[in-house]
Amino acid sequence: MKIQKQNQNQLKIAVLEFYYSLYVIATLVIYPVLIVFAVFIKLFKFIQNKQQNKTIKGQVAVITGSGRGLGRILAIELAKRGCHVAIVDIEQNLAEETAKFIAQEYQVKTKAYQIDVSDYHQLEELNKNVSQDLGNVTILINNAAILTLSSMLNPSPEEIQRMINVNFTSICFAQQIFLPKMKELNNGHIVNICSSSALFTSPFFNIYAGTKAAVRSITSALRIEIMNEFKNITATTVMPLFLNTNQRVERLINMSGLTKIFPLIEGPIVAQYVLDSMLNNEDEITIPNAFLYIYKLYELLPISVKEFGNALITFRGYNRLLKSLKAKTKIFKQIVKMFKQILYFEIYHSIQLIGIILLYPIFILIVVVNKIIRVIKNNSFGSRNIRGQVAVVTGGARGLGRDIAKELAARGCHIAIVDIKENLALETAQYLTEMYDIKSKAYKVDVSNYEQLEQLRISITADLGVPTILINNAAILAGSSLINLSPHEVKQMIEVNITAVYYILHIFLPKLKELNQGYIVNICSLSALVTSPLLSVYGTTKAAIRSLSSALRIEFILERKNITVTTVMPTFLSTNKTVEKIHILSGLGNLLPKMEGEVCAKYAINGMLNGSREIAVPSVMLYMYKLLEILPVLVKELFSAVIVSKNFKTMKNSAKIAEVLNKRD
Repeated sequence: MKIQKQNQNQLKIAVLEFYYSLYVIATLVIYPVLIVFAVFIKLFKFIQNKQQNKTIKGQVAVITGSGRGLGRILAIELAKRGCHVAIVDIEQNLAEETAKFIAQEYQVKTKAYQIDVSDYHQLEELNKNVSQDLGNVTILINNAAILTLSSMLNPSPEEIQRMINVNFTSICFAQQIFLPKMKELNNGHIVNICSSSALFTSPFFNIYAGTKAAVRSITSALRIEIMNEFKNITATTVMPLFLNTNQRVERLINMSGLTKIFPLIEGPIVAQYVLDSMLNNEDEITIPNAFLYIYKLYELLPISVKEFGNALITFRGYNRLLKSLKAKTKIFKQIVKMFKQILYFEIYHSIQLIGIILLYPIFILIVVVNKIIRVIKNNSFGSRNIRGQVAVVTGGARGLGRDIAKELAARGCHIAIVDIKENLALETAQYLTEMYDIKSKAYKVDVSNYEQLEQLRISITADLGVPTILINNAAILAGSSLINLSPHEVKQMIEVNITAVYYILHIFLPKLKELNQGYIVNICSLSALVTSPLLSVYGTTKAAIRSLSSALRIEFILERKNITVTTVMPTFLSTNKTVEKIHILSGLGNLLPKMEGEVCAKYAINGMLNGSREIAVPSVMLYMYKLLEILPVLVKELFSAVIVSKNFKTMKNSAKIAEVLNKRD
């Protein structure tokens, strides 16, 4: 019976892979058309920008984190161009000092506001006050952010929560509050200050990078939403390299050794890039621009090669080889002025780009050799034996979590079923104990509660043994436009989908490192690769988890730890009624067939045991993503906008997803 079931699953996997392969082939067929379209769009935007001299004079801008650093510089530059500026910062004295300077130097209105940007109600009050004091806000620059340099084990739970709240949750809240008026006026510009760490993860910045990957994703979802509504609103993602606007940040970045390769960029240079991107209605920029092409080339490579390259850059011995290069960059900094500095940074990183292109044949050779070694290794030694090991499965009482628990139990693992639904968890644990020769126990836990997770680790160790397998599966999905989600829904989704994963790793990882053994599987989603306004917050939380997983793998390479981290990104599953209805409602039901949880569970556990770093389910979708990712952002997002356009209005008009789902019952 079991063999027959396995054969059925293998057949389903083969059919699924074949079906999605047709999409990859179709994309390849139309790729020349997409490239021509991309060139046409680029020329059109260039001509349009030359003909229309965009002005921001007289508009009202809100800039978060503008009491100092880059935020202050941006506020001054906007004031120079006639913008009325709201200086928003947690530090009242710094905000007032900046506002006072602008009021004295420029003929614009300005005012300081002390608020915590992660507090929804304070942001609501800010919007009301700025509208009364300065006028309707048509420019929003989300600049406030916290950077903590550490490995996963060093920050406190409070630091983790604070960074997620300030760096990401606050941007969701700000867009919810300020965007409706911009839509009503049909005029607005949102600039989300992101970071190059959204593109290239590092073990030094794993939490920070995860939040910035989420910011990049939410901005992309916003642009697709605006396309579907035909609104005259622009959303720009700005991803600079390391800045020298904050002494503490400078120290931390210097400690990482990354400045030996990527010299610090001065704030006024970044501000110039930001203002140019606003006036030219850019969708996404890196600073310097050449860095975006470096990213696109890297993205074509398998993740193993990309992460090994990141680990090599971070490794101290490698950095020492570049001391002479650092000395030369210092001479340049002292000689050239701002314009020449911008030119210098573009040339400097263009040289790196040329170097990567020249090394590309070597990268491809490494990929082929690595693939051959892995195939030989897997065929020679077979699947790794995990019998007797203890696995923790969050959200394990139902759906995909239950299917993964069954797959692990079938291989002899003892299972801790962790879920907020106690009755379902008890039922699943009992089923596993009766069906398989293993131990299993249910634990009712809110995974976003750090204290409960600490107690969970103690209880599992006492009941089943030391956990060596972590399956981070628990997640909340609410499908709706960001504006129509309540602050509670947004916060809850972020806490369960992102913060909980950081907490679990913070608590369970020390023992895995001590044992130098373990498996971590982070259940992600294809929405981490292809954004959609219908799943805006959910997709961005999954982008954060993908980034975190990559940072962890690089950390383990550097520490030479025998711990595997596998990111699993499935398409729509048939394991949850809400997901099924969203699948239909999103308009993707006819394009992307649903997948059974058992099939996805087999993908996940086989990938884990084979040491796979990233798995798209089905696997061919990863190639689709790579093809789309190297296209210009506008073309890629238009592609997504066309797919979701049919049902976008239905989704966005729902105040809550439940209302829409009930209509489909």
